[in-house]
Parts: sequence; structure tokens; C-alpha cells
Amino acid sequence: AFPALAQMEERGEGVWYRLHMGTGVGNKAVSTDLIRSFIDGEITPRFPEGLTITEARGQWKSDEYGVIRERTILVDLQCPVTEECAAKVDAIAKAYVERFKAAKASIYIRRIQGVATSLYY
Repeated sequence: AFPALAQMEERGEGVWYRLHMGTGVGNKAVSTDLIRSFIDGEITPRFPEGLTITEARGQWKSDEYGVIRERTILVDLQCPVTEECAAKVDAIAKAYVERFKAAKASIYIRRIQGVATSLYY
């Protein structure tokens, strides 16, 4: 057995959302500074309790552009299972698409229910 398991606390914490924020294509791609500004202005005020940001790189194939390589920003946040929380996430997605549509930026949201968090001390 792992010694850390003796100190682990498991609890169900509502719902987790993972936002995959694609930064767009070509010379119109969204800069890191603009993404940070979006997070500070749109996401943080809606989820002031906290969030996790991960920068990633990925690729996908487009009929229009061929293979697209782009940065993706992953934002993980957690909130209760409520309509209010879902509405906040929906508002973030709509704001992202509207703000960065010129770059053909996209946002994909994954909702993960029933995740148990393990805390190690």
C-alpha cells in the first residue's frame, strides 16, 4: 500500500468542467496575452474560488486548411450541479467565440459529473 493513502480524504465535489480553448488558425491566432486577458475578465469573475490553467499543443485536420497545429488552453473549474453554474460556463463559451471569431478560435467544454477528489497532505 502507498503511505500517502492513509492521509487521503475523498469527497464528491459536484461537477467539473474542462474548457478546451483553441487559439485559432494561421496568422490570426489569438495571442497568449489576449487569452490571459479573457481568463481574467470573463472566467475569473464567474469562478473566483479558483481554476486551473494548462497550456497544451495539439493538431487537427481541416478540409479548408489541412493539418492545423495550434496552442490549446485547458481551463478546469469546479462548481455545484446547478443551473446557475451551467449558465456561467455557457456564457464563457459564447463570449470566447464572439471575441475570437476572427481567428476561427473554438471552445470545447467537457462536463464531468461525480468526480471524487483525492487530497494528499
